[in-house]
Amino acid sequence: MFAFNYFSNGVMNSFSRVYLFILTAVFLGGSFFFGSKATMAHGENEKWGAPVKGLQLSISKREAMSPSANDIVVGVALRNVGEQDLVLNLGYMLNNGRQQYPDAVKLILVDAKGKQSELQFIGAAGGGGSKDIFAVPLPKGATYYFQQTLNKYLCPSEPQLLSKLARGNQLRAKFVSTSTASPITNILFWTGTVESNSVAP
Repeated sequence: MFAFNYFSNGVMNSFSRVYLFILTAVFLGGSFFFGSKATMAHGENEKWGAPVKGLQLSISKREAMSPSANDIVVGVALRNVGEQDLVLNLGYMLNNGRQQYPDAVKLILVDAKGKQSELQFIGAAGGGGSKDIFAVPLPKGATYYFQQTLNKYLCPSEPQLLSKLARGNQLRAKFVSTSTASPITNILFWTGTVESNSVAP
């Protein structure tokens, strides 16, 4: 499940259908914060990875929903620390934005020996219909935040990896975006690779 909150001091005047659709996706998906409210939501003591092209990424461990390792909850936050507004392509959406899959945000699990394994977000199982871009506008100073359980991720090379978490493991998030522009609008997406801090799962 995604957390939801939206805070803004701005005033909406008029938007095209595309911009309304993007904002609807944000409303349905995660949390959108400005300034101090982002700190309140994500935690004032949370750590962040190094900024890349104005974007910074953070991961934190939240209260587990059950004793199972696969139900560990992590919080992922992306914040704009640059001088320009950004638009992020986090993945794709189905059902007119009601189902959102942030598969551009991957998790990296590092064991006690330093071996790194990439965990990919599990997308929709089959199903038809068109895919829409999971676009998130991120104005200067804003933070986008969502929570997710580890059972939504899978290591393709070792499917049972998450059931064998051990002391000394570290987890970090990685956002990779190579899409430079939307195929249906003139919106330019942030591109690059940014990694978060590390936490113990």
